[in-house]
Amino acid sequence: MVHVVKLKVSWIRIDGSTPIYSRAASLSRFNQGDARVAIIGITACAVGIQLTAASCALFAELPPDATWMQQAEDRLHRPGQEKHVVFFYIVGANSFFDSERFARLCRSFQSVRRTTDGVPSSLTASYASHIEPFGGDITDTNLSVVKIASTSFNLAASTPLVFRISSNTGRIHVKQGGNYLLSLSLDEAQQHWPLTDDFSQELKKFILNVESLSLVERRQLRLSSVWLPSNFSWRREKRQRKTFVRYAQDRPVLGRVFFWKVQRHPYPSHPYAAQLGISGNGYVPLCLECEGIFPTLFSPSPGDVVCIEKDTDMFCSGRCRAAFYIKRSGSVARRSLREADKGICFHCQVDCEMLCSLLAAATTWKEREAILDRMHPQMRQHPTLFRRIVENPVAGNIWNADHILPVSQGGGEATMDNLQTLCVACHAEKTMCESKIRHKDAFKGSYRTTVDLSRHRLTVKGPRRVTAERLLFLKEQALYFALRLFFLCVSPFSLGFHRTTFPFFFSFFF
Repeated sequence: MVHVVKLKVSWIRIDGSTPIYSRAASLSRFNQGDARVAIIGITACAVGIQLTAASCALFAELPPDATWMQQAEDRLHRPGQEKHVVFFYIVGANSFFDSERFARLCRSFQSVRRTTDGVPSSLTASYASHIEPFGGDITDTNLSVVKIASTSFNLAASTPLVFRISSNTGRIHVKQGGNYLLSLSLDEAQQHWPLTDDFSQELKKFILNVESLSLVERRQLRLSSVWLPSNFSWRREKRQRKTFVRYAQDRPVLGRVFFWKVQRHPYPSHPYAAQLGISGNGYVPLCLECEGIFPTLFSPSPGDVVCIEKDTDMFCSGRCRAAFYIKRSGSVARRSLREADKGICFHCQVDCEMLCSLLAAATTWKEREAILDRMHPQMRQHPTLFRRIVENPVAGNIWNADHILPVSQGGGEATMDNLQTLCVACHAEKTMCESKIRHKDAFKGSYRTTVDLSRHRLTVKGPRRVTAERLLFLKEQALYFALRLFFLCVSPFSLGFHRTTFPFFFSFFF
């Protein structure tokens, strides 16, 4: 684009963020000849692109697969095309990665052509007949396809092959010494298993070691993005301490403390207490997660409040930042799990995200029930969960972020190492088993005597003891008050008594 601007040539640009109405206006300018150059993203060619006025197409980068490449080419072969169109593909000189990707695109294109046309296509292994120098540092080179199976690597003892799994695409990258060799998908790597050359055997050994790991360990390996030999041994990091609180909370910070204050409009500001470390004659902030020293432009003193616009200034790395927020928020944990596991259940291997999309696209309850029965028949064993999914097919009703080590056993404040994706059916069964084990352990720990005291009601005597003498005194008092009440209620004259006759009796009671 900068080169086009320097040449003062009229141009248009269309990418994924360009709205539909702007696309139509820009394409009209180009097809009418008002703009000589059209810069268009490859993945933006799916909707509403028609380039009948073009006579030359230049692919500045290789598309991800042959489908996108063919679709981008078809934008120039629309009804009304009158000119001969020439295509150019820019492939990096001496770049094994570009050569391998271009070869893969050609193989995919040939496979599709053989399936659709039924006859061998006239498309050769390479589109380019020659390469033009693109600057003084690039020399002419042959762009013939390099076949991986026939590629020989120098597997000297001093420079062994090392492998790494991409955290974004899941592809296997291969490097020898300081030279980056190639990148393979899992399907492409498995094609080397029947081969007997040294490279294929090393690649097979690496894949078998990866497949021997658990699903959580594979995710740890993928997220770590470390270079490993083929015979590596992966050890899971031990948990530092047990916590029985589900999410981390702000705790008092002791020592030399200052405060970060993140100000992000329009969100409310939030202060974070952080510790200070000593470096030379001054203080340096420590990472909020690992409490390590990291390079920063700030040099606060104890008690200061440092205002920042982005929270990345509070951490030494993106890994510490992710772990800090995952411990404090369930929504962040779900988003992180969705990016890492793609919504696939660890137990039953059901693609929950795909299931959610299909259920949301269904219009009736019967269609949703049929989809759910086809993709996840075990859900019928949980009628309440089944009905909830059919009524409201959202991701929160289909899969959950589960703690591998339960919170009741010290698995709180979990990072990605203690989280896994489970569908609601597997999560309900796991929760039920954990509840039974927890109640069983609690019942075992309640044994103290041979008698189950929880089944009996016990009364505790007061400090005052009732003796026989006091009981006799209470009986006499009761008799006295009963007789007195009787003579108050009954008149003595009605009984034939006279006061003069019983003077002693009346004087005693009255």
